[in-house]
Amino acid sequence: MPSVASSMEEVRSPSEYFEKYLPEDIFEKFALYTNIYYQTTKNETLKHPITAAEVKKFFGVNGILGCVKYPRIKMAWLQRFRLPYITEALTRDRFFLIRTNLHIVDKSAVEAQEKNRNRLWLVQPLIDSVRNRCLELPRDHGTYSIDEQMVPFLGKCPVKQYVPGKPRPVGLKNFVITSSRGLIIDFEIYQGNTTPLPNTSLGLGPSVVLRLISTLPKGSFIFFDRYFTTIPLMEKLIDEQIDGTGTLMTNRFKGYTFKKDSQMKRGDYEEVVNAGRNVCVVKWKDSKPVLMTSTCLGSQPLVEVERWDKTSKSYISVPCPNIVKKYNENMGGVDVSDQMLEAYRSWHKSRKWPVKVFMHLFDMSLVNSWYELNIVKHHYRTNRNTWIF
Repeated sequence: MPSVASSMEEVRSPSEYFEKYLPEDIFEKFALYTNIYYQTTKNETLKHPITAAEVKKFFGVNGILGCVKYPRIKMAWLQRFRLPYITEALTRDRFFLIRTNLHIVDKSAVEAQEKNRNRLWLVQPLIDSVRNRCLELPRDHGTYSIDEQMVPFLGKCPVKQYVPGKPRPVGLKNFVITSSRGLIIDFEIYQGNTTPLPNTSLGLGPSVVLRLISTLPKGSFIFFDRYFTTIPLMEKLIDEQIDGTGTLMTNRFKGYTFKKDSQMKRGDYEEVVNAGRNVCVVKWKDSKPVLMTSTCLGSQPLVEVERWDKTSKSYISVPCPNIVKKYNENMGGVDVSDQMLEAYRSWHKSRKWPVKVFMHLFDMSLVNSWYELNIVKHHYRTNRNTWIF
């Protein structure tokens, strides 16, 4: 499959990459249905209807506010703190008028059956637009990672989730697959039992993995954490000719009893493979024990890693199985993307969950556009013919 860099004759402008995620027709839809929503709720027509250009400026202002974080949004229009890039684009009242009425579908025209089938119907056109561009990004036989990403929201929402351990644990849960360096190539926002998953017989986690790997070429390498990992999933990945590696919960592995944690010292490991010798399970003890499984990796070759030893109060060398080393190197793609999103997130508060989803998808598009631009620039700087991401 051709690389994105080799398929382009020259480096394009940043806006050209972004417009592939949010093309002009998306802003026209926003303008149309925002005006319709205002007319429906206020029983009057705007004297100056909202235009697609104004909606585009609205998103641009939110992008700037993600970089310049005022304690209050209205401060951007105060004489003392005003930014020309914002005040010359939109007036304060116009900005809040758009935000209050922002819609991308006609609520009155959507049938009840569609609402029951898809809980994200209020934001689906924008999801489709961003996802379609992600699906256009070329795939090679590289490494990918799958993890949960949160759309932070604390208000009332029909699909709100709580995911402990996340920096922002409350909001909409988004399952994401990225390259090992953070480029999002597909995603699926969780909406309960109406989430479009092809095969739920193995459980939610495995069904998400099977959904997100559907566009990967045979022979790709995929990494995921214990939320997704089961032994039946690993066997299914073998049938799909996709190599998978992930951490594993102890209660999801039966048929073999590893040494007790107290019987293992730091650096010890145990390895077991199935009868077909195509699924490997490794238990390794670092400061705490970890259980991992893979269809393509095992404990060998061992590598030495540096760890802090509390007893000697110094760093010591600890033998580490190859499966752990490769997992640590390739699992962080979604975390890298989250870090980029969080640095300049469109942060403003809203009681309407669709607005938060709009802003999240906007931020996601900005981050992916930045990745695309830098990938192509890197290609031309190094004169390589492969897409390194």
